[in-house]
Amino acid sequence: RWQRDLRMAHDELVRRSGSSEVVWVGLRYGANLALAASAWPVKLARLILWDPLPNGREYLAELAESHAAYMRWELDRWEPVPDAPPQALGWPITDELRRALERLDISRHQFSSARHVMVILSHPDAHIESIASRMVEGQTTEVRIVPSQSPWNSDEALNSTLVPIEIVNAIIEAVKEPC
Repeated sequence: RWQRDLRMAHDELVRRSGSSEVVWVGLRYGANLALAASAWPVKLARLILWDPLPNGREYLAELAESHAAYMRWELDRWEPVPDAPPQALGWPITDELRRALERLDISRHQFSSARHVMVILSHPDAHIESIASRMVEGQTTEVRIVPSQSPWNSDEALNSTLVPIEIVNAIIEAVKEPC
């Protein structure tokens, strides 16, 4: 459904703007959704994936660990309730979302309708770099490491509005570049 919504938003943007040069930018799970949605025939100049998730099962474990660490920090002697509905930092993880995340594996994507695919990583990740280098056959695929001093994707940054300006600027520059 989210992928369909992305394509519908794309079509509406093209209709309203009259432009055929559309760029999608996706962050974390949104990057994975954008990559999957771009496999459908949409006229897309560039696809920018910011710190995409390599594997959904690992991400679910990361969410559970972060949630438990936060709860133990917030509530002294907190222990998970075995039958409690799963959640991540206050957000419910529905069965539908869990199943979708469990199927997530960025190495399975072999095609994007984008003329150029860029992966921006906030820290070096040899696994993602290896996958991205062979992710999209027949198109220009580029990996950029844009280190950030901001701990935007950490427990310390929880509930803050930290946005790594270095990465935002890299995305802005990438959008300006010819494809």
